[in-house]
Amino acid sequence: MLRFLLIFFLSLQICNADVIEEKFHNAEGHEYKGFSHEEEGDWKEPFFFIQMADCQLGMIEKNVSWDKEIFLLECAVEHINRLKPKFVIVCGDLTNAKPFRRAYEEQVADYKRIMSEVSEDIPLVCICGNHDVGNKPTKETIASYEGNFGSHYFNFWVGGVQCFGLNSSLFYNPRKAPEIYEEQKAWIEQEMKETLMLGPKHRLVFTHHPWFLVHPDKLTRPVFEIPVERRKCMLDLFVDQKVTACFSGHFHRNAYSNYQGMDLITTAALGKPLGGDCSGFRIVKVFEDRVDHEYFGLEEMPEQVDLSQ
Repeated sequence: MLRFLLIFFLSLQICNADVIEEKFHNAEGHEYKGFSHEEEGDWKEPFFFIQMADCQLGMIEKNVSWDKEIFLLECAVEHINRLKPKFVIVCGDLTNAKPFRRAYEEQVADYKRIMSEVSEDIPLVCICGNHDVGNKPTKETIASYEGNFGSHYFNFWVGGVQCFGLNSSLFYNPRKAPEIYEEQKAWIEQEMKETLMLGPKHRLVFTHHPWFLVHPDKLTRPVFEIPVERRKCMLDLFVDQKVTACFSGHFHRNAYSNYQGMDLITTAALGKPLGGDCSGFRIVKVFEDRVDHEYFGLEEMPEQVDLSQ
C-alpha cells in the first residue's frame, strides 16, 4: 500500500512538472501557441495587458539568496490573477544568474514555480534579456534559453493587434552569434512586410533593451541602449511598418521617448529598482485608436482596470 501511494504521488509530481513546463513553451517556431492570426486576428473590443521586466531573481543579494525577488514576484502574480489581463508579458531578465553559471537552474526553477501560478486563462509571454542569454549571446546560451522558455524571438496576435517579441541582446552585441543575429533581423523585416496587409489594428514590439532612452542618433547610456549602428535601421523599419509602440525594460527605471510618432516605453523593474520607481509593472490599455499605459508600484495597484473611453 505504501509503495502504491509513493508511486501515485510521484506520478502526480511528474504530471504537475509537465504542466508547468508546457506553460513556458508556447513560443515555438517563432510563433505563439493560441495567438495566431486565425485565432486572434480580428479586432473585437478594447482590452488591457500587463507588461513586466527584470524580475531578476538573485540581483538584490547577488545570487546568494533571492527570497526578496520571490516575494515581489508572488505579489505580482496575485495582482495579475485579480486584475485578469488579456495576457502578461515579461520583457527579459527573468533571473540574475546567467546560463551555465552558479544558481541559474535554481533561479529558473523558482521563476517557473511562481509564474506557473498565473491563472490558466491568462497567457504568459516571456522575452529574453541579457541575463537570460548573456551580454554577448552565443549559440549555446540561446539554446539554453530556448530549452527553458521556447523561441527567443517570435510574433503573436491578440485581439486584432500584432505583437513581436525580439532578442534584443543580439542587437546589443551580435559578435558571438552573427548568423543568428542576421537570421532574426531578416525574419522581422520579412514578417512585418508580409503581414502588414492583414490589417492589424496596432503593431507592438517587445524587447529587453530600449532602442534608445534620450536621443535616437546618439548613444547616451551605452550599457542600457542598442548601439546606433544597429538601432536606426530597425526604428525606420518599425515606423515604415506602422508600429504603434515599442516596450522594453533593462533600465530598471521608467523612461519615455518618441521616434517619428512611434512611442518607446521603458518599464521599471519588478525586481531591484535602480532609480526612484518602486518595484511594479505597467498596465497597457489597447483601444481601437490608441494605446494608453501607466506604471504602478506593487503597493499602489488599482482595484480594477477601467476600459471605458
